Amino acid sequence: MQSLGCHATSARTRRECIRDQQCNEPQRVFAHLTTRFTFGVSFIKTFIKTVGFFLLLLADCATANENEANIEPSPLMTRKGQLIFSEDFAGADIDKKWVRPKGNWSIVAGALQGGERKEDHYSGSCKVDFEAHDVIVQFDLLFNGASKANFAIDSPKGHIGRLTIAPNGFTVQKDASSTDESDGRRVLDTSAFDFQAGQWYSMTVEICGEEILAWIDDRHFVVGSDPKFKREKSRIAFGVHGEFIRIDNVKAYVATSNPDWPATKSRHAKQHADPPIPPVIGPDHYKNAKGKK
Repeated sequence: MQSLGCHATSARTRRECIRDQQCNEPQRVFAHLTTRFTFGVSFIKTFIKTVGFFLLLLADCATANENEANIEPSPLMTRKGQLIFSEDFAGADIDKKWVRPKGNWSIVAGALQGGERKEDHYSGSCKVDFEAHDVIVQFDLLFNGASKANFAIDSPKGHIGRLTIAPNGFTVQKDASSTDESDGRRVLDTSAFDFQAGQWYSMTVEICGEEILAWIDDRHFVVGSDPKFKREKSRIAFGVHGEFIRIDNVKAYVATSNPDWPATKSRHAKQHADPPIPPVIGPDHYKNAKGKK
């Protein structure tokens, strides 16, 4: 019986066998390298797909967070109509439509920052004109050292009312008339709230007919009514006592009545569980150096 392979001497010589092995060696090496290369390419493709998946996942999460941050709260008392104006303070300078009679106001980190100016002997104020009857105003607020902030609403005849905000809560009031002594200031409602310094909070103010509602969430809100709130609205103003506050993302909308408000009001009244606090109010403004208001 004949032996096979390199032990076969009858069919081929040992030298021929070695030569055949040497000739086949590059093919074996090439096949081995091809296999490793194919494996490497497959690994790289799998790695790229895996990395791409996680990048897409991170992008989706970032988009979801951004969308969540950009979601505007829905009104409670009213329904949102046409946008009257919007301001995100994205520019380097404050738009000229914002009048700043008192205080120090500037753009800081993409927001409006305001503080008192001692020589004014008066709280800082920043105002913008608009026209509306019933209105929704939304804005973001951050305390950065100030003792108090105000959001005021005016008519062509003068002050209507305001929301006064302090680090421990906020109050809504009807403002006094500058010409009618019988039309004095009246506190309508107060809510406790812990405003943390350096943290942004979104506030919504709704005015429809004689009613005003200002809120942060369904437990922290103030609500009241007075015939004065039926007047035409011509201006909003932000005020500051001390240094500093920041305001951002101000939007004003036309408001229309919501037939569900009585039921919503009753339901939220039961959740208004904050302990009472003294009204967060103070003098409407400081006296100047001569003692005049």
